[in-house]
Amino acid sequence: MKPYYEHGGITIYHGDCREVLPLLSDVSFVLTDIPYGTENLGGGYGRRQLHSKDGRTGRVIANDKDLSIVGEVAPLLMASCSPIACLATFCAPRRMFETCQIFELAGFSSMGHIVWDKGAPGLGYTIRYSHEDMLVFSRGKLPTPKEAAMSLVRASISNVDTGKRHPHEKPAKAWMNALRLLDGLVLDPFMGSGTSLQACKDIGRQAIGVELDERWCEIAAKRLSQEVLPLGLSSDSDLP
Repeated sequence: MKPYYEHGGITIYHGDCREVLPLLSDVSFVLTDIPYGTENLGGGYGRRQLHSKDGRTGRVIANDKDLSIVGEVAPLLMASCSPIACLATFCAPRRMFETCQIFELAGFSSMGHIVWDKGAPGLGYTIRYSHEDMLVFSRGKLPTPKEAAMSLVRASISNVDTGKRHPHEKPAKAWMNALRLLDGLVLDPFMGSGTSLQACKDIGRQAIGVELDERWCEIAAKRLSQEVLPLGLSSDSDLP
């Protein structure tokens, strides 16, 4: 399969990860942000910002109505991983326990979770979540990392052009924290606009990303093509 983008140890494939994963092997670290399976619960993302007519239908991503896609992909990830591997994925707070069960049934062992404190509440009328959880799993016994990952990460994301940005976009700090857990090749089968791959590039990790929607592949390729800026600066303001 021909890569959509390939440079400096970072590779992007545009396609369905269910078709790409059987072609991959020896992955050490699955670092991803799965579809949350919450569309049927809440109707999408950013509803107020879009001034939707029914007050519910907002931005959506593919395969996000429920967790069916995660159930299909989990065993494929197990098959593509090395005997010693780590899997860390963000999930929706309201789907956390279901998500954990899916990966455990695929053969991964739960290690715990990391909390991303977003610093601002999301939408909602009962519980307004101001955090997201990253579930952490292992395959085999992981070596002790040189530097432990923190259980809580406080970071915000840019609020510029939010309607054009991926609704699941995560800050680099959250990805960097998880990457401490294990060295080796990184795979993101639901890479979105590529912030996980950018984090890998910034610290010299080899990584593979897969994305179904070509518009996010294009944004990711643009992000990864930019040169590293001096410390303290960010190019994200120039990206959708």
